[in-house]
Amino acid sequence: MRFSPILVLCLLSLASYAQIDTDRPAFTNSVNVVPKSTLQFEGGMGYTVQATNVVPVINNGRSLKRLETYTLPQAVFRYGITSRAEVRFEVPQFSLSRYKLANDSQSRYATDLWNRQVGMGLKFQILDKDKFTLSYLATLRTERDNFPESERELTFGLFNDLIWEYRFNEKSKMAGTLGFGNGKDAYAVNAAALIGTKINNRLWLQAEAVSENYFYENSRYNVNYYTLNLSSQYALTQRDAIDLTVGSVVHSTAFILPRNLTIQLGYAHLFNAKK
Repeated sequence: MRFSPILVLCLLSLASYAQIDTDRPAFTNSVNVVPKSTLQFEGGMGYTVQATNVVPVINNGRSLKRLETYTLPQAVFRYGITSRAEVRFEVPQFSLSRYKLANDSQSRYATDLWNRQVGMGLKFQILDKDKFTLSYLATLRTERDNFPESERELTFGLFNDLIWEYRFNEKSKMAGTLGFGNGKDAYAVNAAALIGTKINNRLWLQAEAVSENYFYENSRYNVNYYTLNLSSQYALTQRDAIDLTVGSVVHSTAFILPRNLTIQLGYAHLFNAKK
């Protein structure tokens, strides 16, 4: 009996196997940890466009009407230390911005050095039942003020996330996170919830609602973002996956350009466990 190449590929794509589990691509991290003595890499690139046709806004002392930002590598290395805990290292990010000033059609460029944060974290599972899992993630990050370079100060912030997941069945789930952290002159309280479904053994789709809230010592500058994200992840192999996320801010109280559209592309790889 002969098999055509197309039929063989279809059978392979439907083959049942343990798919790589990642924190990407959602705002909500996974409740799972990487296997013990195993290293996993996750990274990607983000593109955000912010624009206004009304009144230009002030950002970093500039009167802007359009701002595009490219961010990479959005990378984190995760290493399993036990069957229920992992340590994490977040790689500093680099951002390149292209912007247009009010009453000026010329594009200008800038790099955001203050965005180069480094993070060290620990995630462990608190509870793992048949359908429900609860995990805790603590991350210590460096931070820089969004001021001119001569005035920027390097500080540290501790961020905490309580992550939960409820599995309806093998193909669908609900998940969410509740996070809080303290930085210089500000406190962050974030919450998110998502619902996802497995299309087949390789493709996963999900929709997520996110609320980000930043409370500054001066209450006049409290900021809220409410975002909707649609994302998908496709497993190339048992140890490799790619993902795509498209999101938009539906409401914001920030005195900056609204984040009209965000697109993220990502990749994850699980390295072989040590013998």
